Amino acid sequence: MVGEPKTKRQHYVPQFFLRFFTDENGVFAVLHNKRLRHNVSPKSICYKNNLYETHLSKGNEDALFPNSLENTLRSTEEMFAKRLREQYELIMGSLYEQRLSIDQEGYMRALISSFIVSLVSRMPHEVAAAKDDVGKMIEVLKRNDAGTVDEYVSNFHAAEREDFVDGSFCLEHVAESIAKLVRVFPLIAPESMETKGKRLLDSLLNSSMHILVTCQGHPFVGCSAPVIATDGNVLWMPMSSEICVCYTNDDKHKFDGCSLNHKELRSINKLILSVDNVEYFFCSRPDYLEKDGYWGKVDNRTPQSLLAPDLDDLLDRCRPLSALPDVSRFMQVRELTD
Repeated sequence: MVGEPKTKRQHYVPQFFLRFFTDENGVFAVLHNKRLRHNVSPKSICYKNNLYETHLSKGNEDALFPNSLENTLRSTEEMFAKRLREQYELIMGSLYEQRLSIDQEGYMRALISSFIVSLVSRMPHEVAAAKDDVGKMIEVLKRNDAGTVDEYVSNFHAAEREDFVDGSFCLEHVAESIAKLVRVFPLIAPESMETKGKRLLDSLLNSSMHILVTCQGHPFVGCSAPVIATDGNVLWMPMSSEICVCYTNDDKHKFDGCSLNHKELRSINKLILSVDNVEYFFCSRPDYLEKDGYWGKVDNRTPQSLLAPDLDDLLDRCRPLSALPDVSRFMQVRELTD
């Protein structure tokens, strides 16, 4: 199917995620290219026109399978939005009331880690890099003949077989469209195909996960991409105004969390704002992004290790968020079999 996309403004950071950082009026302050704007709506940032489209020629508005990738992303966003809200409620309860079960811990790890992979994978530079994969995809299509093409079409419910033979587009366009699909959804790639998203998810799931919570009125600064420390062993990702996750590659596989004091919150916000390759920063408190706030006090030449809170002290205060498995019944079975 070929046509002009109906939805041209395509967000690479989901609007539902941006809304986790807005104030009670649904707006926030945004820092972009060192310019601060107030009362910004989430729909007006973190997008590019026709980002996920495969155009048939330069300057031509027609695209192959218009909005198919955008619509698929919208479906995954609805799932993430609902389930992340549920997990945020559990996080607050596990910090102050009761611990999570082991199954809840596993689900929360997988959901938040998968969302971070999804966010990284849909960035404009990742979508642009799909052009580098066109040759590889053409080889796959030729090896599999029409089967791969037919499967691609049926998955998107976008076209019938005859649309492929009408001469309106070529194999390169099909290959580019599939390459974008695999870039944006790296986890659907065949097991034999290694992707950056698969490697990132594996790294996150095998790291310790620390959930940090701040108090109302003292929010985290949000960012359009995760912040990875210079040594590559620590990843920071604010998930809402009140919740930030920190992954440490320490071979301990912990799952814990704690409430932050204001000094620790200030350190994390300064660390977030120190990163040069993050395009957008946003916060419900404009003063945190002003020159006499956190942003104005950040020197980009300062090593991240000095900007970050003392991890040892911070993580020492973290308490387990999930209960240890009940081993009593296994001990009973063991006694009976001895």
